[in-house]
Amino acid sequence: MLARPAHMLVCLLGACGLLAACATSLRELRACGDQAELAELLRDERSWVREEAALRLGELGGEAPARLLESILQDERERWYVRAAAARALSRIGDARSFGLLSGLAARPELEPEIKIALIEALCACGPEQEALQSIAALAGDQDLLVAALASSRMRVRCAE
Repeated sequence: MLARPAHMLVCLLGACGLLAACATSLRELRACGDQAELAELLRDERSWVREEAALRLGELGGEAPARLLESILQDERERWYVRAAAARALSRIGDARSFGLLSGLAARPELEPEIKIALIEALCACGPEQEALQSIAALAGDQDLLVAALASSRMRVRCAE
């Protein structure tokens, strides 16, 4: 994850019920529980806000957040760390309907290693064990050593944590 100052000042202007006020920390963004407002934050011009909104949607769970996160994950124009956050959030939701997308993305060699790492965890959380392990097996031979090591490890323990 990209490093950020711990006490970054962020003006959210209407986000999460803070009408024309400034949030003084990421904690206020993370406390937001309104899916509609978080969905709006996924379109914010600041990529770190989009990243945090994606992670928060994963904590809330549900079908609508899963579909929003899938669209972020598929958006090749989005920054890699926002896409990785969307994959991590999908792993928290664990919706089996996301498995096809996750599996398809995992097969793409051009993806950034950080996205692949997040996909491995999401595949374990969302898919039937055998199908998840098949998708992860391809990543065990990845050119990035961390991706290959995590994939091999998850295969050894059959996706168990």
